[in-house]
Amino acid sequence: MKPKITFYAISIIIAQLWSANIQADTPNLDLMVKGTIDVPSCTVSVANNGIYDYGKILPTIITSGTGHTDLGKMTKAWSVNCDANTFMTFKVTDNRSESASVSSHDSRTLNTFGLGMVNKTGKLGYYTIKMTNPTVDGEATKLFNTLQTSDTDIYVRHSDIIQGWGSPNSLAIGRDFTADLTVNAYLAGTSIMAGPLTESIDLDGSTTLSFAFGL
Repeated sequence: MKPKITFYAISIIIAQLWSANIQADTPNLDLMVKGTIDVPSCTVSVANNGIYDYGKILPTIITSGTGHTDLGKMTKAWSVNCDANTFMTFKVTDNRSESASVSSHDSRTLNTFGLGMVNKTGKLGYYTIKMTNPTVDGEATKLFNTLQTSDTDIYVRHSDIIQGWGSPNSLAIGRDFTADLTVNAYLAGTSIMAGPLTESIDLDGSTTLSFAFGL
């Protein structure tokens, strides 16, 4: 029985040495995953830098009381051109929101924008923005916002409402996006203006369109 015991002990030693030798010779190599997510570059273009100028307005058209005077509509073609395929949406911030003479803080509308203050506490009026004639890469498409299902025209709304080309569940994809934005401004009556005008004053509507894109 003694020889068996001796052989068994030697076998263990050899196995241990063989295992150590395998571990010492095992090479290591890191698997790495790399790449670049390249966000498209886009440029927004519009005539006159997006200024809708109603020019000189006669004060005699201002109504008394709480009525409003329609100053008419002005339309400009807007385009967003990108160097790669992308979707296109935007949010709108009314920079004169407290001066809108017709308030639209109801979440169902949110489509009136302020024209500035007058006589310290008075409001000059308001305007709306309508978006029409949308195209993507030259093809007619639809528009949407988060309060309105897709259509060929929509009223632009502020307060974190998202609007864009396509539909909420199927955004249009392309490189060149176009649409007409029509501004319709209204002058408030003297009661809303906190009295008659005593000096010249400029309409001061200001809205920021913040575009979002990428796939």
